[in-house]
Amino acid sequence: MKNKKIIYTLLSILLILLFTNTVYAQNKADEKYDPNSVLVVFKDNISNSKKSRILSNENLNIEETVDKKENIELVEVPKGSTVEETIKTLNDKNEVLYAQPNFKYKALATTNDPLLSAQKHLTWTNISGSGTTAWNYSTGENTKIAIFDTGAYTSNPDLSNIKGTYNASTGSSAKSSVVDYEGHGTHVAGIAAACGNNKSLGAGVAYNSDLYIAKVADSNGDISSAYLIRAFDWAEEQGCRIINMSLGGYGYEYDSDGKVNLDLLLKSRIDDAYNKSNNSILTVCAAGNGDDINGYPYYSYPSDFPNSYSVVALQYDSNGNPTRAKYSDYNEYKDIAAPGSNINSLSNTSTSKLITESGTSMAAPFVSGVAGLIMSKVPDLTAKEVVDIINSTANKIGSYSYSKGRNNYYGYGEINPLKAIKTAIWKKSSMTISKTSDIIGENKKLDITLNMYTEVPMKVEVYDSNNNLINTLADKTFTAGETKLSWDYSNYKGDKYSIQSTMPYKNSKDKVIQSKTFNLCDLLDITGLSSSYTPLANTSITGNLNLNTDCTVSAGFYDKDNKLVKTIYNKNTSLTKGNKSFSWNYLDDNNKLIPSGTYEFKVSATSGDITKEYSKNIKITIPEKASISKMSVTSSIKRNDFNKASIKYTLNNQCVTSIKIYNSSNTLIKSISGNRKGSNTEYWNLKDNKGNLVAAGTYKVIMSGYNISGKFETTKYIKITNPSKVSISKFKNKSKVIRASGYYTSTKFYLNEDARVKVLLTTTKNKKLKTLKNVVMKKGTNTVKWNLKSTKGNVYKAGKYKIVIYATNSRNTYQKSSYVTLIKKKPSIKVSKVKSSYKIRGSKNNPTIKVKTNTIAKVTVRVYNRKNKLIKTITKNKTYKTGTYKFKWNGKSGKNKKVSKTKYYFKVTIKNENGSKTVKTKQFKYK
Repeated sequence: MKNKKIIYTLLSILLILLFTNTVYAQNKADEKYDPNSVLVVFKDNISNSKKSRILSNENLNIEETVDKKENIELVEVPKGSTVEETIKTLNDKNEVLYAQPNFKYKALATTNDPLLSAQKHLTWTNISGSGTTAWNYSTGENTKIAIFDTGAYTSNPDLSNIKGTYNASTGSSAKSSVVDYEGHGTHVAGIAAACGNNKSLGAGVAYNSDLYIAKVADSNGDISSAYLIRAFDWAEEQGCRIINMSLGGYGYEYDSDGKVNLDLLLKSRIDDAYNKSNNSILTVCAAGNGDDINGYPYYSYPSDFPNSYSVVALQYDSNGNPTRAKYSDYNEYKDIAAPGSNINSLSNTSTSKLITESGTSMAAPFVSGVAGLIMSKVPDLTAKEVVDIINSTANKIGSYSYSKGRNNYYGYGEINPLKAIKTAIWKKSSMTISKTSDIIGENKKLDITLNMYTEVPMKVEVYDSNNNLINTLADKTFTAGETKLSWDYSNYKGDKYSIQSTMPYKNSKDKVIQSKTFNLCDLLDITGLSSSYTPLANTSITGNLNLNTDCTVSAGFYDKDNKLVKTIYNKNTSLTKGNKSFSWNYLDDNNKLIPSGTYEFKVSATSGDITKEYSKNIKITIPEKASISKMSVTSSIKRNDFNKASIKYTLNNQCVTSIKIYNSSNTLIKSISGNRKGSNTEYWNLKDNKGNLVAAGTYKVIMSGYNISGKFETTKYIKITNPSKVSISKFKNKSKVIRASGYYTSTKFYLNEDARVKVLLTTTKNKKLKTLKNVVMKKGTNTVKWNLKSTKGNVYKAGKYKIVIYATNSRNTYQKSSYVTLIKKKPSIKVSKVKSSYKIRGSKNNPTIKVKTNTIAKVTVRVYNRKNKLIKTITKNKTYKTGTYKFKWNGKSGKNKKVSKTKYYFKVTIKNENGSKTVKTKQFKYK
């Protein structure tokens, strides 16, 4: 057995974790494994006598040998002991590779929904029906399918293709030993491979395949790991390529960390069979009918083992549209979806009628049958290749998105038998073409070779790049082996053609295409040229000659009189295959600028006996000479780093311009660029190219521009003068202000010159607290306000602060400071008296109070009843200035409901950063 040591190590760890920490108490109907036996795998070369001695020392007996070759024994659990204790005892023996429970499985439940006798699951999936179907390609000949189930009704004429039987619980191979008392196995076998074309009942998916029936249930209806292992060995000996298990069970246990697979013996058998290099075996399993037990996807085994092919059940509406059956399990281990609801198949009690069943038990044999059709047509495929083909050709159905081709509800989608068979044929077949590209010419031919694995009907067609059918090269049945075709493309234009081989299909979802791309092209292509140009200065027309082969070329631009203006390639210039770029700067061969007009670019190319002419018309508009209609500059400006001189100009046409500024020594100190047609404004910050402020003086501004037709130049002057020294006068500042939100202090001052002004707030010891302003201010009176708050938005504490103003220009910096004191004034209020009672609600006589504040503060006014319960908030934390305010209550609660006739009072609170005060009025009564 492969990987015995690895399995033993994993299992030993898992069993120790599980069986030393778990106590089981189960009803017989809920038993996960046989409580009276365990499976033991002995190491190689352990003799039977040694086995008996080891077991007898522990009061254990061999019940039966499950697999002599692999040293697997079924050992009886002694009375008074448990499965867990017995496994622990055995795993402690050096001679034992590992021991595990003898897990129980059961044929999965079905539902009895009556339906018409027609086997619609075969037409829904194009197994049968009108037109091209899967049966046109394969009916399952020479394929062996094993059914592990409750047995079969072997006397049914539609099961005359049963070639072998086996009872896994008794070891008998007699047909009488596989009598199907439940009917489950008969129905399953019929779906997979009931005989067809025998004028009896219906037909299975792979109706010409050979069936091998393994009854894996004992006389009590129990299915165990031991029985499944025996059946596996028997099916492999018979040469079966497909095993169907429409059964499921626990096959796993849970520990504190989650699910742990324990039936490693069965998993190992499935893995080994799947991974065989020759005659590998595909195990197809029903996904399970538990749906989402307790709100979670249900896990079922052997379905969810990695190398089992897990099948989800579909139900179809009257139009044949599929959805996942509500009862069908789903999770990340499900692989494919197939018809499973209302399936008509064979009965275990009648040879004259079909019966209808539903379940994933019905979906699994459908997939087994499709796998049989594929292996029959292409027997060289491995089990993995068959799985990959079915998955890759499945129809993506349902509303759930697919990630990397699958989702947890449908696996890879709805099985598509017809497409899968055709894809399987192509996997072992091939189509080749003699070349992938050529040049347009006479007597041209493409050779197509098809090497088919098997005989198939097929069309071979040619399509252009717009998917239009151009030519049908063959429409016939191709025999196995090599077939040669050819396509004469002498009269076809250049294009990317597709040579497609297509087997007949019923609709687009069944279509399988093998295609090869063939490029037919001219000697060359001209790319990169536009139909019109309006050139700027220093620009050229650029283009490309894409040569598809080596050739000789002549090319040039011609005027309206067909006179050569510009030569690009002289006559018979030899060029190699590839991309050749060229350019033209609008100057003719005599180096003179061409006039506006339409020119023709002509190319003549020759390769062998093929000569082609190409041309393209191009409209060229040569612009008028670059010119400027007006230009103005700031004539005089004071020398400050915050000043900018403007340069305004209007360009009459698009051109390249530059603005250069020179000092009185004619030294270039600054360059500015611009090239926009129309009115423009540029700015000079009075600094040179190094970023230094220039000296006072007169500066020359020269603006020049040019395009392909000519140039211009204009000169203006800017005078820069030194400003007076800046000073601050008429300085006024509030010396005291109440410390509270809503108050501010302002500082007024007069500037004798424009200046950059920075206003700082500091402590009396000159520690900086905040920058209040840092801007350029104009000459004249300016004001700076401060809201008494820090950068974090909090009002500063009471005390004395210093405000410092710095005014700076290019001559000097002037400083002025003053002090302001924040004083603390506690807020207080006066509230007017209220009447003792009010008669009318909602009128002018409603309860009203007047509130007088002594400072800016936040005010809250509320109404309470005599039990001090809040009734209404009239205003909350609203800022009011010093003054008197009136508040009225409309006699309603906060929910706008009329209040009861009882006593009430107003409660008024005022607060700011300096404190708070609350005043209550006397109670008044509503009558």
